[in-house]
Amino acid sequence: MKHFFAVITLLTVFTAAMPADGRAQGTAPPTASDAPVEIFADKTLEWDRTKKTYTAHGNAIARQGTMQVRSDTLSAHYSGGDGAGGTRSGIGSNIERLVASGRVEISSPPYTGHGERAVYDLATGIATLTGGNLKIETPSESLTARDKIEFNTNQNRLTAIGKATAQRGTDSLSADNLSAFFAPDATGKIDLQRIVADTPLTVKTARETVTGDSGVYDVAAGKATLRGRVRLLQGDNWLEGTRAEVDLKTGISKLFADTPAAPVRPALIVDGVAQPPANPVGDGRVRGVFYPKKKEPEAAQP
Repeated sequence: MKHFFAVITLLTVFTAAMPADGRAQGTAPPTASDAPVEIFADKTLEWDRTKKTYTAHGNAIARQGTMQVRSDTLSAHYSGGDGAGGTRSGIGSNIERLVASGRVEISSPPYTGHGERAVYDLATGIATLTGGNLKIETPSESLTARDKIEFNTNQNRLTAIGKATAQRGTDSLSADNLSAFFAPDATGKIDLQRIVADTPLTVKTARETVTGDSGVYDVAAGKATLRGRVRLLQGDNWLEGTRAEVDLKTGISKLFADTPAAPVRPALIVDGVAQPPANPVGDGRVRGVFYPKKKEPEAAQP
């Protein structure tokens, strides 16, 4: 299970697009650089003194250190420099907002992000990736979202909104919203602290499926906690309770019944096999149902 939780850290690549002096002290990710931002384009690089923008058209690329943003069009909005009235005070280099649109690709090896529009607002410290086919990926992991992927640099929080799914091989973690919280260590390196799903979530592996109303993964402790209507299904066997604790270091999982509720309803029988209730309720106890392995019929003797 630990692999699909780790995939959330991929989203920190988006913060590499921000200028170094626009971040709070001590919160810069390892990929950040004090190197200048370079902008390239196949067609034109337009400087609009009235709107105070630099806009690159045609396979536009912005590069800083190992970070690169590629899109059809890329605009940098600045303050200072030439004013709207034509007063010449030099080239504006105080970038306040970066906007990339059309087949956006953000890369900082080994991470690559995809979307249709990316915006980084230095004033709010919020970087947002939107549009269709939102995805952050490495050669072995991916994270997708329907609505947006957002990183708040002031709060060190990353959020994937709308059918967010972290995937590694056959393992996946899905919820409508997933939030990852970070904090700098003694060296200033950003570390992932915890991952929170405040909406119903589903964890799937090759062998089992676990669901709950909400969940938290404590990275330092290596423990995942699911709450609400918690259910673990493996083949015909299933467990249910109001809370589950999964220790990824020891491999031990525990189910709890914290709040007595209505009596357990009889299991639904489908083709002779008892199924978990669609909306399981507890009676102050955890519950497990285990079926013996079916014996293969013996071959008829000649």
